[in-house]
Amino acid sequence: MKKNLFVIAGLLVASLWVSSVFAQSKMIVVAPGFDHPLSLVAQRVLLEIYKKAGVDVKFETFPPKRASAMFNLGKVDGFIFSDALFIKTHPGGILIYPPIGFDDIVAFTKKNDITINGWDSLKPYSIGYMYHMVVVEDHVKELNSRGVQNPIQAFKKLDAGRSDTDIVVMPRIVGLKMIKILKLEGIKVLEPAIERVPLYHVVSAQNADLAPALGAALAEMVKSGKLKTITDNVEAEILK
Repeated sequence: MKKNLFVIAGLLVASLWVSSVFAQSKMIVVAPGFDHPLSLVAQRVLLEIYKKAGVDVKFETFPPKRASAMFNLGKVDGFIFSDALFIKTHPGGILIYPPIGFDDIVAFTKKNDITINGWDSLKPYSIGYMYHMVVVEDHVKELNSRGVQNPIQAFKKLDAGRSDTDIVVMPRIVGLKMIKILKLEGIKVLEPAIERVPLYHVVSAQNADLAPALGAALAEMVKSGKLKTITDNVEAEILK
């Protein structure tokens, strides 16, 4: 009987130890080092859904190329957000549904004689875009395009009237922020949007067991309207 009690006690201690380790474990989520407004939305949302899943989360920021490499090498547990094409180049990634937000991909220009209606309409123009924004790269890499490392570079070229940048293709909210912080004049958004792209939080394959809980918590935030409220508040903060 005593032997059985010792076994049971040992199992309880082991169980408590495992639970304690899990509770104290921390997911490292990497973010690319350009200032996308959705990063702030994502951080606020992810803190909440990871808490509901019983896991702490820590965010680390690196240049886009290094952030992608760290995820591919399994050195981090998640990628803050990306479009669905992310798993094309990061096969170890698992998208968390529903999307955490959307990018309206639009064209910005200073010219008055440009009309944009879909990706094919970009062909006559010289295009500025940002490296590692996969959905844009896939459409413009065979066109007359020049990539840059961050949106500030793209908009400075556009503002300077560079011959290699008739337009800049960028998420609307990112471009509007650049216009604001750089105090640019004469740059306009061409409507309608070229494409509306859903963006997803991504976890690594070794954290696949967390995906259902994270997805359920995120779906509840969508249903309750809390995700929209957070998004609206962040956009208002950025563009005020």
